[in-house]
Amino acid sequence: MEIKKGMKTKLLLLALLLLPLAGKAQYEVFDDVVYYLDDYTLTARVEGSENKEISGNVDIPETVTYQSHVYSVTSIASYAFRDCTKLTSINIPNSVTSIGGESFSGCTSLTAITIPIGVKGIGDSAFSRCTNLSSIEVAEGNSVFDSRDNCNAIIKTASNTLILGCQNSTVPNSVTTIGHYAFGGCTGLTAITIPNSVTNIEYTAFQGCSNLSSVIIGEYVESIGKSAFEYCSSLTSVIIPNNVKTMGEYAFRECSSLSSVIIGDGVKNIERLTFLYCTKLSAVTIGNSVENIKEGAFDHCSNLTSINIPDNVTTIGRDVFQECSNLSAVVIGKSVTSIGEQTFRLCSSLADVYAYTEQVPQSHWSAFSGSNYKHATLHVPATSLEAYKNAERWKDFGSIVALTDNDPKPTGIQGINNGVITAKRYYSIDGKQIAMPQRGLNIIKMNDGTTKKVMMK
Repeated sequence: MEIKKGMKTKLLLLALLLLPLAGKAQYEVFDDVVYYLDDYTLTARVEGSENKEISGNVDIPETVTYQSHVYSVTSIASYAFRDCTKLTSINIPNSVTSIGGESFSGCTSLTAITIPIGVKGIGDSAFSRCTNLSSIEVAEGNSVFDSRDNCNAIIKTASNTLILGCQNSTVPNSVTTIGHYAFGGCTGLTAITIPNSVTNIEYTAFQGCSNLSSVIIGEYVESIGKSAFEYCSSLTSVIIPNNVKTMGEYAFRECSSLSSVIIGDGVKNIERLTFLYCTKLSAVTIGNSVENIKEGAFDHCSNLTSINIPDNVTTIGRDVFQECSNLSAVVIGKSVTSIGEQTFRLCSSLADVYAYTEQVPQSHWSAFSGSNYKHATLHVPATSLEAYKNAERWKDFGSIVALTDNDPKPTGIQGINNGVITAKRYYSIDGKQIAMPQRGLNIIKMNDGTTKKVMMK
C-alpha cells in the first residue's frame, strides 16, 4: 500500500510524540554494587561490583530508588560477581527471577547460597569454581527449582536434572541427569554415589573435582559425557556399568591416581583420549561389546603392564597405547583389522603380542616405532605363521611362534569379572561400601539380590 505525503507527516508527528515514552536506561551504584536501571520497565539488573575486592556479605535489595523512581531488582547479569574471591555470602531477594551464567563463578570464599522463590532461570556455571561452597538451598515454593530430600543441591524440577552440587551434596533417587558442570571444580567433594535413577551424566559434570576419590555409578546410567571426570586426580578406581552405551572424549583424562578400570559390556567405542595421562592405571578390563578403541585412548598410561583386547574390537586407533612404557603383554582379538599410527610407539617394555586374528591386520608403518617389538615375541595362529612372517612390520618382530592353548585368550569380562560388572553394590569384609572390589575378601551384592564373597588377588 502506498503511503501518501500527508500520512507520512502524521506518522512522523506521532513518532515524535511517543518518543519520550520509550524511556531510557543508565548505570548507577548503590552500596558498591552497580545496577542497570531501565526507566521504561522500572526494573533493575545487578551488574556486579565496582571493585572485584568486594568482601563479606552482599545484600541485594528488592528495590532501588533513583530520582524518585522505584526500580524492582529482577535479575543478576552474567559474570556479575565473577572471581570476587572475597565475597563470603550473598542475599538474593524474592524479586529476582533470573541469575546469569557464571555470575558467581570463582567466588572461592562463598560458602552458602539460597535460591529465592522467584528465580525461574539460572545460567550455565552460575556458581562454578566456588570451591568452598558447602550449603545450597532452594526456597520452598519455587516452581522451577528444588532441593528435594535435603540433597544440598539445585535440581530442575520438571526434568529431574541436578544442575548444581557442592561438597556436601547427595543425589536423590529421583534425579535422572547430572547436568553440565554440576560439580565442576568442586574440590571439596571426596565421594559421590550416583543412584540407579540416573541415566545421563552430562559433559564436564565432575570435571576438576581434584579430591574426589570414590565414585559409584548407578547401574542404569546410559551415557557419560565428554570430560565428565576429567582432572579428577584423586580418583582411584572406576566401574562402568553394563548399561552405559556411550562414554565421551576425555571422560577420565588426567585422572592421575586412577589405578583400575572395568568397562562394561554396553560400551561400543572407547573414545579419543579417554584415559590420557592416567599414569597410575595398571589394570584395565575392556567389555566384550567394544568395537573401536580410538585415538590416544590410553596414551601415556605408563603403569599399564598388559592389555586384553576382546574379539569384537575391529580397529585400534592412532596413539592408543603410545608411551605406555611398562606395557609388556598385548592380547589382540580375532576381529582386529587395522592398527593406527604410533599405536604402540615407545612401548619400550613390549615382550609378547598374542594376535588371534588369522588375517594379518593392516598396520601403519609407525605402529610399533620406538618400541621393543624387534626383540619381542609375536604369537599368531599356526595357520597364519607364514602370512605374518611375510607381512610388513609384523615380520620384524624378534620371533614369531604359533599360539598354544596355554596362551592368554582375547576375552573381555567373564568369570569373576562378569560377576563384578553385574554387581549392584560392593562392600569390604567389615561391611563398608566401596567403589569396586579390592584385594582380599569382598562382599558383592548382585542385581538379583543375592550376595557373594569373592577373593580378589
